[in-house]
Amino acid sequence: MSRKNPSGKQGYSLLEMAIVVVIIGLIIGGVVIGRSLIRNAELQSIMGEYGRYKQAVISFQDKYFALPGDFATATSIWGAAHATASTCITTASTTKLTCNGDGNGRITDQQSSYATTYYEQFRAWQHLSNAGLISDTVSGISTSGTYAYTIGVNIPASQFSGAGWRLLNYTEDDRDGGVEGLAATPTGDIPANLVLWFGGRYFEDSNRMGNIISPNDAADFDTKFDDGLPLTGVIITQSNIASPNCVTADAYTESNAVLCALVFKTGF
Repeated sequence: MSRKNPSGKQGYSLLEMAIVVVIIGLIIGGVVIGRSLIRNAELQSIMGEYGRYKQAVISFQDKYFALPGDFATATSIWGAAHATASTCITTASTTKLTCNGDGNGRITDQQSSYATTYYEQFRAWQHLSNAGLISDTVSGISTSGTYAYTIGVNIPASQFSGAGWRLLNYTEDDRDGGVEGLAATPTGDIPANLVLWFGGRYFEDSNRMGNIISPNDAADFDTKFDDGLPLTGVIITQSNIASPNCVTADAYTESNAVLCALVFKTGF
């Protein structure tokens, strides 16, 4: 109970001060817990999106006997964005009008033939949308150059703030050919052909994804859904050009800095 002190000013009892401290503590604790719950929900959403997109590819293959983007007779079903094939691959379309892939069983070749097939990774999302397998609306073309992407424009946006998804083939031949991207894997455990690549915006016309998640969060995520290791399993990390890296030796770096993008094997 408050009372006047000898100077005539009203003060507070120890009980009142203790109650205030407890209330402040509860508020701070609630904020921390709330942030943790939001972060956990964001991390959970990544795995949910991976599962949905992987299933969409499986369903597409079952229906059309082809990979989305690589589908060589897509225009016979949905119509052509442009009658000339070489022009079609640079013609944006947010309707069902689309372009054919080359039908070689890969979504975007990363080596010598990339100049003619890079567009397949963007048409892939459009083909999935045309088939009613995803709800995202995409342009179907690179935003500039060969394989430049803009999240929410030509690749789907994630519920994880600032992140998006790419769908393309990546094999040991690609890495040996000098394509930048994945962390060195001494065990030789590389993505099996088709991958879903999760990351943020990258400021170049590049095959990379921008870093979007910290090593600490990536390690927690990897441990919960895979083997907890950055270079093996279904979930592996993208290498970085500059230090510090997401990975130290064969383990996630201990850091809350945004240093990682993730690659999910699909098994195709």
